[in-house]
Amino acid sequence: MAEPPTTAPAGATSATTAVAATTTTAVAVLVPGDPALRGRLTVSDRAVARIATAAAGEVEGTRRTAATGPRTAATAVSGVLDSVLGRVYPDVDCTVAGRRARVRVEVAAVWPHPAPQVAARVREHVRARLEELADVRVDDVSVVVATYLPPTAAARRRVL
Repeated sequence: MAEPPTTAPAGATSATTAVAATTTTAVAVLVPGDPALRGRLTVSDRAVARIATAAAGEVEGTRRTAATGPRTAATAVSGVLDSVLGRVYPDVDCTVAGRRARVRVEVAAVWPHPAPQVAARVREHVRARLEELADVRVDDVSVVVATYLPPTAAARRRVL
């Protein structure tokens, strides 16, 4: 740590020099070296649910049914109908207590992916992402394949 100057700048009083020396010392003391002393991070239940929703939508064999991407009249109407009828997938319900969570996920699978494999991939991916991003221990991930959707046009094309 640097010692305060022994000579005051021109025009400075002894009180100014004492304040400058105290300020320099205080700045050095206010920077904690141990990260554990800085405080703690609290992740909200809503954040846990959003992370789980994003993770479930990342799994191969699932498809989001909410309108994403460019908004057109067709996607706007489809998105509104899906929301009103409650058909927006993935749908997530989380119960968080401290740093532990239980998650229920409903997904829309894409044909011809088998439901058991889709559910297992969703379960593992949601658990891993929540532990990595939210630092919560996931006690249970319950996955329901609620519906099947037809494959996209690109997946239906066959090369002869």
